[in-house]
Amino acid sequence: MTIDRFTPRLFVGLAGLALAGALIALGCVLWAGFHMSIHGYIAIFLGAFLTAMLGLCLNVTMHIGQLRQEAEEERRRGPPATPE
Repeated sequence: MTIDRFTPRLFVGLAGLALAGALIALGCVLWAGFHMSIHGYIAIFLGAFLTAMLGLCLNVTMHIGQLRQEAEEERRRGPPATPE
């Protein structure tokens, strides 16, 4: 099994998902009627976007690390014994 590193396609997918989450967060703030300056809206958007990107990247990194560790353990065990 081949385990790829962060590819541009994966990074774009994560960024798109984080962007969608940030837009939803900003939409909720606007829908709730909180009035603030443009800087407040920008801060909410950037905070939600960067937090989502950080969380998604860390989760994918941990998942790739776990897959690599499992592949290494499987490689060390060798092929399964066949009963004769």
